[in-house]
Amino acid sequence: MPDRRARPQLQSLVRQRYLIGGVAAALHATVALFVLSASACSNSASPGDSGNIVPVEGVKVTPQVIQFPAIGETRQLVATISPANATDRAVVWASTDSAVASVDAVGLVTAKAAGSGVFITVYTHDGGHQASANVSVNPQELARPPDASAVGRSQAAPDRFEP
Repeated sequence: MPDRRARPQLQSLVRQRYLIGGVAAALHATVALFVLSASACSNSASPGDSGNIVPVEGVKVTPQVIQFPAIGETRQLVATISPANATDRAVVWASTDSAVASVDAVGLVTAKAAGSGVFITVYTHDGGHQASANVSVNPQELARPPDASAVGRSQAAPDRFEP
């Protein structure tokens, strides 16, 4: 039968190994995520092959201003990366207020609610460049046509005229 005094020491040793193992597992997971995220980059050049990489120098978005007259309308933004032969041409789109104007992965902007001062921004993967378009959604009330029943009618003349 094991000595009762050794039992707490054994439990302490097991706890220490568990904690050390947990830290090692967390470190291993972090390294694995880092490797996976690095390999997910769309830049296909291999490490040490820097002679073939053409870095992004800038990005431009057109149009730079969008004014939507109605909710539900859409408009396509275009990101132009320079130079044209840049190696990593991946971009991400974002809206400062997607409740007013949202943007999808290809730059299609949708008017969601009335508002202004919303920026749709495109970010480049290589070099951290960005460009924005200013978006406003100002729904216009349709002008009401005149009341058709009133057309062609005139008011009755008063019976008496008083100067």
